[in-house]
Amino acid sequence: MKPLITFLIFLFAFFNSVLIGQSVGDYRSLISGNWSTAATWETWNGSSWVPAGNPPNGSENITVDDTVGVDVAVNISGYITVNGIGLIQIVTGSLTFANGSTYEHSRNSGGIPVSTWSAGSTCKIIGITNQAPANRNQSFYNLIWDCPNQSGNFNMGFNNVTIGGDISIINTGASSRWYLCGPVADSTATVTIMGDLIQSAGQVASNGTGNGNTTIIIHQHGDIIASNGNFSISRGSQGGTGTTGWYLYGANFSLTNVTTQNSNTAGAKFIFAGTAQQNLNLTNVTYGGGGFPVEVASDAILNAGLSEIAGNAIFTLNDGGTLQTANVAGLDSTIKTTGTVTLSTSANYSFNGTSPQVTGSILPSTVNDMTIDNSSGVTLNDDLHVTGNLNIVDGDLHLDGYFIDLGMTGTLSETAGNTVTDLTGSILAWGELNSPNGVDLGGLGVMFTSTDNLGITLVQRIHSPAIGNGNQGILRQFLIDFPVPPKQEDILLATTLRFYYDESELNGIPENNLTLFQSPFGANNTWQQMGGTINVANNYLEISNVVDFLYWTFGNINAPIPVELTSFTATANESSVLINWTTATETNNQGWNIERKQIDEHGQTSWQRIGFVEGSGTSTTTKNYSFNDDKLSSGKYHYRLQQIDYDGSMTYSDIVEIEINFLPGKFALYQNYPNPFNPSTLIKFDVPSASFINLSIYNAIGEKVATLVNEQKEAGIHLVDFNAANLPSGIYIYRLTSDQNVFTNKMMLIK
Repeated sequence: MKPLITFLIFLFAFFNSVLIGQSVGDYRSLISGNWSTAATWETWNGSSWVPAGNPPNGSENITVDDTVGVDVAVNISGYITVNGIGLIQIVTGSLTFANGSTYEHSRNSGGIPVSTWSAGSTCKIIGITNQAPANRNQSFYNLIWDCPNQSGNFNMGFNNVTIGGDISIINTGASSRWYLCGPVADSTATVTIMGDLIQSAGQVASNGTGNGNTTIIIHQHGDIIASNGNFSISRGSQGGTGTTGWYLYGANFSLTNVTTQNSNTAGAKFIFAGTAQQNLNLTNVTYGGGGFPVEVASDAILNAGLSEIAGNAIFTLNDGGTLQTANVAGLDSTIKTTGTVTLSTSANYSFNGTSPQVTGSILPSTVNDMTIDNSSGVTLNDDLHVTGNLNIVDGDLHLDGYFIDLGMTGTLSETAGNTVTDLTGSILAWGELNSPNGVDLGGLGVMFTSTDNLGITLVQRIHSPAIGNGNQGILRQFLIDFPVPPKQEDILLATTLRFYYDESELNGIPENNLTLFQSPFGANNTWQQMGGTINVANNYLEISNVVDFLYWTFGNINAPIPVELTSFTATANESSVLINWTTATETNNQGWNIERKQIDEHGQTSWQRIGFVEGSGTSTTTKNYSFNDDKLSSGKYHYRLQQIDYDGSMTYSDIVEIEINFLPGKFALYQNYPNPFNPSTLIKFDVPSASFINLSIYNAIGEKVATLVNEQKEAGIHLVDFNAANLPSGIYIYRLTSDQNVFTNKMMLIK
């Protein structure tokens, strides 16, 4: 019988310890007293609480139901629970919570012991109803708030503290709020959170104060993950004069099934300020008054993914910041707030979806960098100026008829099979080429090598095929032009051009059959085969001894696209030029436009249409035509014919050059070209006999800003280049003075 009784006693003790959650060696306070006094404590022996022989050393599970004064240095590695009216006070000793330890505040009110909270320690507050504990402003490591019976709004009163680990908000009661801080008027609160802030229910915000002139600064180094409840930047107005800046450095900010709002619409915002990519995930978010204010700092990268930022708060993307979106409608879907939206023209924009995207109508017309990283492609919604890098990482950028200007600073970077493309629209870059050695302007795919000073050079890339004789070239053309024509003495030597292509643009042409074609105008049936050396491994053709630039493309050497006339000549006669040409046969020929361009030692003018000669329709016999161009000044001229069919198709002839040695009969000052201009323009004037000439430039208030000529000039036609790079935009007067004549004219500089 005795063994049975012993077994029953053991069984009762075992189940009793399990039911009340005790283990042998656990401590609890017996009376109020000092920590180091054994009489303050009792211990669990497995079946009952008995007076302790020694005070706890901190490794145990300890329950405090009375007031315990810490009078020695205590290092807690176990678990402390404060219940009822329990209170731990620091008297003459110290309290340190070590890695893995926990302080559980399981009562209303009271106070948290002022302690050292080591890495890995946890402060857990679960018993608050209507009064928060004292001593909340401490640098905890991990902090847990789980108070389902909370009946008031409480703030932690944080200021100048660092939370070394995570903050977990599990419950704040049915309708109550939890705040990080609540500074008094005219004061500042600074909080640093090294870990994550995780909210699974309740209402959380930085503050709820109405105190004016308050400054709240939060540095959040971990993630913010809120699901259910209310997560907001500020639930207090801060008197309308305070500010809250919640600086985010972590990788993720996620709001799921939450409401977010802002009571300080003028001064509170979340600021993404990380040094690596930061991800924003908004799922089933309800936007209350004030919305979700966001700012992306310089150098920060915000990947918004498929999130849509709605509500009525601000959204600001600063200079140097980056915004990434995966939304099909681009920025228009990502930023849907009705508040003030500020998108810097010096910021960066990236499109990284998986379905076809558009850039969106709110994309600024000027950006720093733009990145395409969507294998399904991205389509422009408007013209665009890129001052930094245009990166085509994955997928194509479709122009859709729009124009990209890289200017002098932008650079295009493409990967194999991923390009800027579309049958309509183009991309342009320009820069100054002085003896270039392997220079690819803007990365558009034309490499210049020359000992010449080509000056300001423009490269425009087009992605429709050139057409001639019913044949097509690849889906890439280039226009090489000079806004300010180079001086004749600077283009005596030849240039080597290397033209690059992408294999996705071959348009059915075998790569080994590629050859270069050139056209003076880029129109159908105007292309002349030029040859070139192909490098299939590196996708380029190279041609040397180029002195005439204009339009270039790649075509099939076995399916050429040029057309030429049988005969085309020009003959000078004093101040006139007689143009003659011959055709062997004609089909549907309406006639010819005759076009002229004057060439001078300093440059050239644009093509001018000077007449029309009717064709012979359809003919199988030789036809001869002529046109007389008279009253010409001395100089060199280029002529060409534009043949027009009745169906509207056109072809261009080769160019012929002729020189007129003719002295002008009187002084004359012509309109500058181009006008308006930026920054250079040409000024032409006639001198009938040798004279001392002064040509000066004046601003709108009569101040002389430049003297271009102040010397004896021989009789003839003269052109002077005026560079206004150092002058502001505006209207300028140019004044020509000779011995007996004064001429003036106006020009406009637009920068």
